[in-house]
Amino acid sequence: MANLVVKWVNEVGLSRVVKSPETDLANGYLLGELLSKLKIIDSETFKAFTDSTAEEDKVRHAFPPIE
Repeated sequence: MANLVVKWVNEVGLSRVVKSPETDLANGYLLGELLSKLKIIDSETFKAFTDSTAEEDKVRHAFPPIE
């Protein structure tokens, strides 16, 4: 099942290839990019995401501002 999800995520065309969802999606950046490409969050919200492993960025990605 995990292989199927990884294949689908990579078909969406993210900025990086996902090999291990547990590590590649851990900071929330690629998940935010995925949600943006699927039009679940708007591109303005995604602009606030940074590809960082800092704890404050992970929290901000988990709880983006709602307008």
